[in-house]
Amino acid sequence: MNTLVKQRRKYFIMLWVMFAIYVALFSVFIIFIEDFSLTIALIALVSIIFLFLIMPLKSRIEYYSMYINYHILYEKKAPPINIEKEILNNNWLRYLEKMGFMLESDHGDFILYYRFIRERYKSTKKDRMFQVVIIIKNKNLSFDESRYSDAINKLESIHYKKERFTKYMICHFKEYFEPLTKEDTDKLYEITCSKHGRTYFNVLNLAYLRKEGTIDFLHSDTFYPNYFFEKTVKLAKSLIRFENIRPKTDELIKDEIEE
Repeated sequence: MNTLVKQRRKYFIMLWVMFAIYVALFSVFIIFIEDFSLTIALIALVSIIFLFLIMPLKSRIEYYSMYINYHILYEKKAPPINIEKEILNNNWLRYLEKMGFMLESDHGDFILYYRFIRERYKSTKKDRMFQVVIIIKNKNLSFDESRYSDAINKLESIHYKKERFTKYMICHFKEYFEPLTKEDTDKLYEITCSKHGRTYFNVLNLAYLRKEGTIDFLHSDTFYPNYFFEKTVKLAKSLIRFENIRPKTDELIKDEIEE
């Protein structure tokens, strides 16, 4: 992880150097150029140039930050969670529906449930959150099956005109009857916790180890890469514990859009 930290630090330094140069040029234009129109034109030109130069640096910083967060998350990983009630059965599916989740479709190999909610975050405006639960029925399907994304994209396109979302929380559930192999664990821990502008995209993979009566997934009780990753972890924990997490009436966005 030290290499990642050094690389991120390098781009941070480059970003600050660029900013210092920009401020210096801005000051020169203001102090030494008397023509106001020319000053404004030069500032605008330099601003555009610096914007194009800074964006790649910002992307690299976000890239390295994402992998650094993953390493920290892995180092602080919490143990599997013991559960008292069985999940991924009909009783659990009825529980999802009581919590406001709607059935998108039973695709045969997997089932997709979803709900749209509003929640206040850092402002008086409520952010719209897209929460998805995918139950993988076919043991041969991986957690990164492209059909999951296709189904989610279809849902989003249907609702796009009325509701636009920037907070995505996705939980993949898969049942295992035998202990996880190293390959299984590696795939299980391939999660997503990314941020691009105001858009947060968090994906958790959860393994239901039926014989052990536990749920294993990559999470920590002390470290969260971002606020909405913490929300996704709390959502997953609530679902496997059958907690009452149905949103208030004004927070649950009803599905009133027809295809």
